[in-house]
Amino acid sequence: MEDVESIVVHPFGDGLIVEIIGVGEKGDISIDSLEFDIIEDEREASARGDLPSNYKGDIRTALSKKGYSLVDT
Repeated sequence: MEDVESIVVHPFGDGLIVEIIGVGEKGDISIDSLEFDIIEDEREASARGDLPSNYKGDIRTALSKKGYSLVDT
């Protein structure tokens, strides 16, 4: 994905889904979804897999706006 247009945080089950929407290399729409566990006092989010390093700051900001902090694993 070349340009990120939006990052949205969705509560889902006992965790979170972070959806990254942007423009792909060929100018098409690209969507990536990442799963997070909620831990501790329910205000910390831990990725269930690897976070793309080029989106990590944007993901941290989106989670923060929803009241969560990203736990580095």
